[in-house]
Amino acid sequence: MWSGTDTLKSPDDIEIISGEYDLLSPSVERIRVKRIVVHPDFDSNSKHADIALLELESPSQDSTILRISSDIDTTGEMATVVGWGLADFDNFPNLLQEIELPIVSREAAQSVYTEQTLTDSMIFAGYLDSTDGPCQYDTGSPLIVSINGVQLLTALFSWNNGCDQPGYYGAYTSLSSLSDFIETYVPAADTDRVLPLIISGGGLDTVIEITNMGSSTAESLLISKNSAGEVVSEAKALSLEPDTTTTFTIGADFDQVGSIRYMVLHTTSAELDVKIHYSFNGVVSSAYSALPVTGRGDINITGIEAGEGEWTLISLVNPLLSEKLLEFESDEGDVRTVQLAPGENALFSIKDLFGGVAKPDISSVTIHGADNIAGVQVVSQEGGSFEEMILTGIAAAVQAK
Repeated sequence: MWSGTDTLKSPDDIEIISGEYDLLSPSVERIRVKRIVVHPDFDSNSKHADIALLELESPSQDSTILRISSDIDTTGEMATVVGWGLADFDNFPNLLQEIELPIVSREAAQSVYTEQTLTDSMIFAGYLDSTDGPCQYDTGSPLIVSINGVQLLTALFSWNNGCDQPGYYGAYTSLSSLSDFIETYVPAADTDRVLPLIISGGGLDTVIEITNMGSSTAESLLISKNSAGEVVSEAKALSLEPDTTTTFTIGADFDQVGSIRYMVLHTTSAELDVKIHYSFNGVVSSAYSALPVTGRGDINITGIEAGEGEWTLISLVNPLLSEKLLEFESDEGDVRTVQLAPGENALFSIKDLFGGVAKPDISSVTIHGADNIAGVQVVSQEGGSFEEMILTGIAAAVQAK
């Protein structure tokens, strides 16, 4: 918005400059802005929800940074803030400036901002006995926290009580608190993966194996979700060097394992090989690979087992923020529909789909309207035992129409 007003700028007023460091030696990428979306709850007085999204006319070719997950508590962590705002003696620097500041609790911030309302869209950072920190024209600067070596975009500088005044903390707009707004407009990255069936308990467990097949470091965030798409357990931040592999076992490496139904892997790299294994009493099944979630087309499931004593189990995840109505059409001509809420995981057998009735003549099912849906099929001929688990119809394995 124009300074001192609530008047929204036009996209023609703004140009994105990416990759800059030294203003006297520019070598950058310039991109025009297509659309500006301000948070609908933004309050110019309190600075609640102080955020806007800029949609670009073309994709940036520069490197990306992961956005923090809502279940990572950064209080007490050191954060890095960068910007070209006013420096000493009211001068603008030519080189990009950075500073490390500790993130403090809301209670600590409220103890110094006694007359102001601090909202849940704000986090705070800085030192009470120092004037070092962001200043005028630094608003919007990123606050970045490193978790397990992974740099996470955590917040944007919003306001303070004057950049030359000790005794106060700087206020930043928390991205995790506004994730619903952001994800309404920002689609899943082409590099993101969905792991649609996570199981642990009763002798069963899931093993996730992640290998960096690329030539550069891959930064990732593994987020656990329940059947309703709510975040459970603690997100895992990992930084993988080229040609290295890391492995997670759900029962050993995560909390609240009984609530985890699927996982989302946010990553900066398209060169990750993500394999999912299942084990039953120590016997490990064959693995399948989790593919990107941005597929288009129908999901074709073959090798259906839905007779007496046989079953095919389907696990589907809707990673979108809108409902999906899926149409299941069998090779016998039977049609059933399944509706998935935003973020929902549905776990059911082919028999469940047809009211618990055995369907021995069905050998394949096509799921229509399955754009961006991730799924996995488990086939057993042991009356429901996972002992003879065979995996087909792999995660997000969509075929073009």
